[in-house]
Amino acid sequence: MLLLCAGMNVSLAQINAPTLSSPSNGATLSSSVRSKLEWSTVTGAAHYIVSIDTVPSFDSPECRTATTTSTSYTWWYLKFATRYYWRV
Repeated sequence: MLLLCAGMNVSLAQINAPTLSSPSNGATLSSSVRSKLEWSTVTGAAHYIVSIDTVPSFDSPECRTATTTSTSYTWWYLKFATRYYWRV
């Protein structure tokens, strides 16, 4: 990818998405209060943006997003018996 900016060439490295590892797809969580999400390390990533929502399009009013430098993040106060989708 090449970005032209004010007459200068700036090369941007393409970074792959991490592999989501826990909880697994379709998992039932043991706690409705909190859930720890985990994913693989991505070489070259300075931080990760994590989103969790009740719809797979991540555009509901309940969508939450956080930024972290870790390969895990714990969400608190999830609703009981509710399906959540997450991405990094």
